Amino acid sequence: MAKRKAASMFERMEELNRGFLLDASSAHAAAALQASAKLAAAPPAPSAPAPAPPGAVIRPLRLDAQEAARRDERRARFQEELAAGARAAGVGQRETLVQARRAGAAAEGRSTALEREFLRLTALPALEDVRPPGLLAESLALVKARWVQDHDYAYACAQLKSIRQDLTVQHVTSPLAVGVYETHARVALEAGDWAEFRQCHAGLLRLWADGAEEVVPGSADEFEAYGVLLAAAGGAASRQASALGAELRGAAARCAARGTGPGPMLRHALASVAAHRAGNWREAARLAAAAPRMASYCLDLLRPGLRDHAFAAILSAYATEVELGTLAPWLGFATLKAAARWLRGQGAVVSRGCLDVRASRQGVRARRAAPECNGREGA
Repeated sequence: MAKRKAASMFERMEELNRGFLLDASSAHAAAALQASAKLAAAPPAPSAPAPAPPGAVIRPLRLDAQEAARRDERRARFQEELAAGARAAGVGQRETLVQARRAGAAAEGRSTALEREFLRLTALPALEDVRPPGLLAESLALVKARWVQDHDYAYACAQLKSIRQDLTVQHVTSPLAVGVYETHARVALEAGDWAEFRQCHAGLLRLWADGAEEVVPGSADEFEAYGVLLAAAGGAASRQASALGAELRGAAARCAARGTGPGPMLRHALASVAAHRAGNWREAARLAAAAPRMASYCLDLLRPGLRDHAFAAILSAYATEVELGTLAPWLGFATLKAAARWLRGQGAVVSRGCLDVRASRQGVRARRAAPECNGREGA
């Protein structure tokens, strides 16, 4: 009986607890709904400004007389810097050669610098940057003296290009211009700079077209000869033929325009080209030994192919031995040592100052067959 009463009392207590919990949760939910409604109905609060960095004070700048004067001074300083940059770049306030020509004034440079670094033009040249023709003649004499003394091609080429540039922008086609282009062409020939030589040769052709060859006698014949020899030596066989034909037609037309035939240097060049193309190595060697002025530098480009042809002919024509003293001029060598070194490089046998023809034939055949044998073994 007592147990039954205790159980019923616990059941009533659990029911009271469940009711209390339900009432508390309902009240909490109602309070939350009321708070949400109030927040939705209330106007949004203004956002607080971002805090300024520590130590920073933002104040409005008053434009008084002192501040206005400071701004004017800063603006004037910037204008001076811009003007200085414009003067350094060759624009702006400085008078250019084009402006001088338009104004009818003498378009002649005013620079007093004897030497000047060569720079490609990026703006119209100013009078202060260009040397007058009289000073350019002194610059040319200085470059010639330095070339003879130091043989510094980088310096000579840069200075001669700057002289040519100053002549070009001043439209100078006097004997001075011809002398500058001829000097640069000869220096380039001696240094083996064929690209620079061709540029100078093209410049000379333009000067000759303007009648400049009349005041420098002999130069046209010399450089016509160099042009023919270089055309015969350049590129593949098909390109050689077309380039040589164009050069010969141009030289003939220029000679006819001058009313003169080929000069001694051009005749020598034509004979040399004919000997090389015919494979006449003995005649080519004779002409090379008598090459005038700087023609030998151009003939050096023709020798390698003819040298191989001459060596093959010597091995076929002789039976036993040939002295190096006889072979060296035929092969185009100035010394016996250079001739012997080249012959040994071809597989020939040289002993006691002579070429052993029979042993050289076997050596040349073995040298030519060696790559083929190696190729078959590798295959």
